[in-house]
Amino acid sequence: MADVLIDLYGARRLGWPEPKASKEGFVTVRALRDSLVHSGALLSVRLKSLKAEGYLEVEKIPHVGNAAKIRQGPRSSRSWVRILPKGEDLAKKIWGRYERLSQRLLGDLTQEVLDHHFKVNKLIHQRIAGDEDSDADAGVDSKL
Repeated sequence: MADVLIDLYGARRLGWPEPKASKEGFVTVRALRDSLVHSGALLSVRLKSLKAEGYLEVEKIPHVGNAAKIRQGPRSSRSWVRILPKGEDLAKKIWGRYERLSQRLLGDLTQEVLDHHFKVNKLIHQRIAGDEDSDADAGVDSKL
């Protein structure tokens, strides 16, 4: 469940482009699912559990105002999620541990190697999600 909290924290507080958060810090359930590559059922179970523990809130997207625009289109979502202060506190701790681990494991690598690592991870994410042109979209030479 840490992955859900980290994505919501990154979207709301770190300005991550994916998943995209509203000005109020809400992320649509669909954008969160796409970002995490979870099945809808698994994500639903995780969201219910995290909500019950007071880490986040799940609301229906309003039918009026700026938020209503999110409900339109083929990739619309009916609900959105926002991390709460309790969830932010836990996400900060998890993110801090991840940063320390990353520094220990990857700190001596060149930027070129890190860029390749990023591209490979992006390719894996796209393939899991079932994107047709994932190699080209990830910018990865399939000969790597």
